[in-house]
Amino acid sequence: MVELLEARAVSVDYGRVRAVHELDLVVPAGPAGVALIGESGSGKTTIARALMRLQPVASGTVSLEGVDITTLSGGRLLAYRRAVQIVFQDGDAALDPRIRVGGAVVEALRAHGIGTRSERPAAAAALLAEVGLEDDLMHRYPHQLSGGQRQRVIIARALAVAPRLLVLDEPTSALDVTVQARILDLIERLREERALSYLLISHNLAVVDRLCEQAVVLYRGRVVEQGPTRAVLDAPAHPYTQELRASVPELGVPPRVRPLRATAPEPTPGGCPYAARCPLAFDRCLAERPVLRPLDAGRAVACHRA
Repeated sequence: MVELLEARAVSVDYGRVRAVHELDLVVPAGPAGVALIGESGSGKTTIARALMRLQPVASGTVSLEGVDITTLSGGRLLAYRRAVQIVFQDGDAALDPRIRVGGAVVEALRAHGIGTRSERPAAAAALLAEVGLEDDLMHRYPHQLSGGQRQRVIIARALAVAPRLLVLDEPTSALDVTVQARILDLIERLREERALSYLLISHNLAVVDRLCEQAVVLYRGRVVEQGPTRAVLDAPAHPYTQELRASVPELGVPPRVRPLRATAPEPTPGGCPYAARCPLAFDRCLAERPVLRPLDAGRAVACHRA
């Protein structure tokens, strides 16, 4: 596996609160997909913002093909942001309501010095066609588009600079089911055609299963399980992953939710952060935080019981 993006012992703070704790993450060169899974507040979007240099890293390193990007500035930082683009969750917030659709894509080309002024409108039209949008949408404003169309514009703008890695922050969560399917088809097709790598942030396990070969499960900013997506979802080893997996209803399958503890003592600062919720917790969990350790077939888990 050829590594494209690598994070080592990355921690991220908001004031005095540590939101991400010593994260290790590897995204291989494409076509490939790695998913960050976890409930709201687990640190998924914070990690994405840190990797994009939108949020400062308190400690650790982030490197693109071996080059640490945490200290880059000027042209070298611009080159990094050309290689790594983000697709935000909210299409309304990600597009300037005062700029027409074609102008939003042209702006990305201009910012990175791609093409001449006369060439950029045609390039923008070609990018919009690549994501399945008609030419007449070039002159519309974002509020005149549907949610699915706005998401396609955001994807086209990200593709404008020929990135190697796309960070997808819940790219379909704000869309209805039929539009979600079309956007997922587009994302899947572009991955193969452009040999892209994806870092997918999602709580939708079906989307993760479809797009990603590797999955990383987060709880309160810590990795509790990681490994091949199929192994993580079909036979979760950590009780938290089991809880996430069991929360997805399946026709003809009895509920697999293991009851949570009604009351449990809070762990010490050095204990497992999941212990108060875990039905399998015992004294050691309250006093000693489990470390991420190898389990089987490329999988790792941070649990004393696993």
